[in-house]
Amino acid sequence: MLNKKVFTLKDKPELQRNFMLTMCLIFILLLFYIVGVLLLMNKNLPAGIDTSESDALFPNCTLLETDCTDITCGFYSSCESHDVCRVYDCDGSYGIFSKDAEGKIATKNETKPDQEAIAQEVAACSGSMELLNTQCVEGQKLIAVKLETAGQCPVGDFALVYGNEGTRPSQFIQQEDGSYLITATTCDEVTEIIPASVDGVSIELE
Repeated sequence: MLNKKVFTLKDKPELQRNFMLTMCLIFILLLFYIVGVLLLMNKNLPAGIDTSESDALFPNCTLLETDCTDITCGFYSSCESHDVCRVYDCDGSYGIFSKDAEGKIATKNETKPDQEAIAQEVAACSGSMELLNTQCVEGQKLIAVKLETAGQCPVGDFALVYGNEGTRPSQFIQQEDGSYLITATTCDEVTEIIPASVDGVSIELE
């Protein structure tokens, strides 16, 4: 009967040492991975769990946004992509608290838009528009329109929509009879004309 010898690492000290070193290396890499994941999770936690730091800088204000670092936040443009950004309602203004990756704090106040003035402008900038004529001249489309608004509403732009292609730039002048001559950079078919005030308020048409 043959004697079968079972091979073990004890028979090969060099292999045993290499095995232990390999296991240690795997353990260290695994540890670094776990620590990295935990740090990343901590960084992505919603900011503002403890707002005492920012509350102290806006004592007479109400917290509106605890975490405004995402584009879905209505005040995102005021936060300038900081790691921490909170927004406060301070009666006539908005208080912005921000902190960058180095922990540097910045604060500012932004005046609230005059809602009554905006409402008045929206009401004034409503009316009707009539297409007078359109023609293509040397690769440019000339569009004449008559625009009437309910109140004083200085026109600042005519957005020209080209089907599924979206809008393209245009220029316009007000003619002596009060109509507007719009010059498009192409003779492609315009599917919609959207006038807007100098303040960027879209003119609501009947």
